[in-house]
Amino acid sequence: MNILIVMDGVLPHPRIERTIITLQELGYKIFLFSIQYSKSSVVSEKLNFKHFEIKAPKLINKISAVSFSIDIYSNYFVENIKNIIKNYNPDLLLVNNIIIARAVLRANKKFNLPTILDVHENYASISRHYPRFNKLISMLLISNKSVNDIQRKIYSKFDKIIFVTKEAAEYSIKYENVLRNKTTVLTNTVHPNLYLNYKVNNHFKNKFKNSFTLLYLGDLGLRRGLKFIILSLSEIVKEYKNIKLVLVGASNEKSILKKMVKNLELEKNVDFEGWKEESLFPSYINASDICLCPLNKNNHHNTTHANKLFQYMAGSRPILASDCNSQKILINKTNSGLIYKENDNNDFMNKFRSLYESKELRKNLGKNGLKAVNNEFSWHNQSQKFLKLITSFSNKTKV
Repeated sequence: MNILIVMDGVLPHPRIERTIITLQELGYKIFLFSIQYSKSSVVSEKLNFKHFEIKAPKLINKISAVSFSIDIYSNYFVENIKNIIKNYNPDLLLVNNIIIARAVLRANKKFNLPTILDVHENYASISRHYPRFNKLISMLLISNKSVNDIQRKIYSKFDKIIFVTKEAAEYSIKYENVLRNKTTVLTNTVHPNLYLNYKVNNHFKNKFKNSFTLLYLGDLGLRRGLKFIILSLSEIVKEYKNIKLVLVGASNEKSILKKMVKNLELEKNVDFEGWKEESLFPSYINASDICLCPLNKNNHHNTTHANKLFQYMAGSRPILASDCNSQKILINKTNSGLIYKENDNNDFMNKFRSLYESKELRKNLGKNGLKAVNNEFSWHNQSQKFLKLITSFSNKTKV
């Protein structure tokens, strides 16, 4: 079976890479359509597929913010996708990211191929927290109701939909009229032939050897809860002098965080490492004492598992996380960390103290996390429903 995967953006992308390597291991022929706005894709040598990367103006990326009101964005890519379908005859369209979904649906009208939408995030919920949505033009052109309505409509047009968590699937069934038999769950755990093959070096361990290190990996957008962490850090350093907060990631809002750090006189306690390749994540985790996932609550964050959760577990480090529903369920179930009430400084400080003062607790929670990603939350176990879904389409193409 030939599968065309469509994404908005470029590689590397952990979830898409996991998908590709899993499908190619089953013998499926993979085609990938990606969109280059500035940097081109960096493709792992472990991946084998036919790649179509379209260069698009940055303006197209910017206007994607209003695509649920004025959809110039989708129309820009329809012919490209249509030509790939016509020339390479895929049997299945697997769409990653709801933003590009309507372009695929329009391109597919003539061909009527089966479709799967992999929902990385609840776009209707989380998009209102993106910085570009707070600009005047976006606020004038976009209403929450219109985004919710269009998301429901897109969901209704796909044959099957993949969600990151059971909670996300249940939310879509309850509030977005998605039929239960259309849903499959594929969580963001690590793939053994990708993430687990990255070698750990001691550069960062040596760099932070004199500090008790709190690590955060990922996007530094304010919706990730980092303002709360920096404010809490200003209290932590009053009790503990050897604390280092290491932020590995980037965001258009990073300057706000840097200003906070400066105003609170925490420059010696916070390292902004910038965006790093995923291959360095195990080394950063190995150099840390506690790993953070302080997401602010919203309908998306309450129903997702960030990639970093499983990366932390794979590195055998304890997690300190906010009580967003899905990550709370995961961490409590695996006993891989401690949960604090969102934006509750007292609760955060109490949980931090417990971890700081007990090396044994940190070690045990880290071991539990590693055990989880090697067993129940291994890619092998978590991908079984996804494989069953793909096989169901493969069987139909053989008839």
